[in-house]
Amino acid sequence: MSSEDLRFLIVEDHRLSGRALKGFFSTYGDTALYRTLEDARAAESRIMSWDAVVVDVRLPDGSGVEFLKELRAAGCRAEALVLTGCRDFETIVEAQRQNSFFLPKPADKESLEAFVRWVKTAKRPQAKPLLTAVHRLSDKYGLSHQQAEVVWLASRNVSRDQIAEELGLKPSSLKTQVRRILKKSGHASLRALLQEVAYQTD
Repeated sequence: MSSEDLRFLIVEDHRLSGRALKGFFSTYGDTALYRTLEDARAAESRIMSWDAVVVDVRLPDGSGVEFLKELRAAGCRAEALVLTGCRDFETIVEAQRQNSFFLPKPADKESLEAFVRWVKTAKRPQAKPLLTAVHRLSDKYGLSHQQAEVVWLASRNVSRDQIAEELGLKPSSLKTQVRRILKKSGHASLRALLQEVAYQTD
């Protein structure tokens, strides 16, 4: 396994969804799929080595969010993605409290790719303080994966043209995302939002 390879733990009981998720994440590294929390807990000795945890909310033997809370309490700091077909506000909030991203099912490829890019960045030790600050703001303002990436890249002084190219966006689509970010955050400009990011890294 190269230094660029990632390790993904997936807990998904739906057979077709699980197979699709494993197929997608396997292209980026080692991937394990479990259909119940019992099976995932049995592998807990390996959990600390995973770079990312992907969980469904409703599982046959419990809640994926509660499982994630267990992992956090045990010291697991892997990036996390919570998937569900039930768009319940309380579930979304609880997932975000566990420092995780949230996607409705079925998750689209672009959002999953954005999550993978985030996980890759999180593996770089020098990026941790800034990444943590962006993650906190993303949770605070309810930013999407892509919007969090825009803030992350902008906070590293990447130009708008380069951000659009990096994320595969048209300039007009990037402008739309920036407007949505500012509306969610209540900031008058992206510069003002980046000042908040910088403040949190001090």
